[in-house]
Amino acid sequence: MSSSNRAIWVVRHAEREDNINKNWRNLPSARGLTSDNPMLSERGYLQATECATRFKNIEITNIFASPYNRTIQTASIIAKNKGLLVKPEAGLCEALHHCENPPGFWETAKLKEKFPLVDCKYVPVFTKQTLPKEAFADNASLPRIRATLTRITENYEDFIVFLGLKAAPTIIFASELLSVLNPQA
Repeated sequence: MSSSNRAIWVVRHAEREDNINKNWRNLPSARGLTSDNPMLSERGYLQATECATRFKNIEITNIFASPYNRTIQTASIIAKNKGLLVKPEAGLCEALHHCENPPGFWETAKLKEKFPLVDCKYVPVFTKQTLPKEAFADNASLPRIRATLTRITENYEDFIVFLGLKAAPTIIFASELLSVLNPQA
């Protein structure tokens, strides 16, 4: 399939529990999660289900998600009725100055224990150990995002969904995606 026929979707994770509940770390479901790795809220779960309904009749062949619980949970809900696995990719994380140091997301094997639809065979562009040092700015993530998008779009040509990112970096992400897909523009 030529890249001109591909469809790429960029989806932000659903609502995080910490955005609505300052005491979220006291919840039983928060056990083992760091301050930068909250789960979805109840409303977030419903939003992810609505997103899955939106994608019900849309062809998707690959789902890549930042390895944070909220993005893997959102992606798993979308992947569930598609018969797909979710490829956890640390290169899709938000700007690292928003995260703990090191980032608090789980390794793939631990994610798989909680989210059975995680693809343990996927070899990510970046892991927690290989994430580059970044300055304190959203655009400092550009080289990492560019490298991640370049590698993924070179190796996966079909119908892709990317999940992750905060609102402002989503614009940076979309801009980088366009420049990777159309470098002459």
